[in-house]
Amino acid sequence: MKVGIIGCGGMGLHHAEVIRKFPFVNDVICCDLSEKARLNAEAKGFRTLPDIPALLALPPDAVFVVTQASAHAACIRPCLDAGVPGPHNDTVELTALHGTAPAPRPRQWRSWPCA
Repeated sequence: MKVGIIGCGGMGLHHAEVIRKFPFVNDVICCDLSEKARLNAEAKGFRTLPDIPALLALPPDAVFVVTQASAHAACIRPCLDAGVPGPHNDTVELTALHGTAPAPRPRQWRSWPCA
């Protein structure tokens, strides 16, 4: 499974580190506009891309949006338009997507509605 991480700051890299430990995840790609953030991700062994269109061109099997809350809608919309499962913000959702755990109970998204 190929997983994209949008936002390579501290929290994004934490998500990437946790997600790459799942046995069914064979590729984690970090995406960030900041060259500094991409360099930090590369130093930890992640492949990086400079923007969301480049990430969606792969395409990933799932995407996690780990950006500032004010940027969530702008990051989520292209993922939804591309039909990528997610965007996720919880590793429980990833395991449910893969079928290795029960689906999470419904909860409120922490970002602005995109519809």
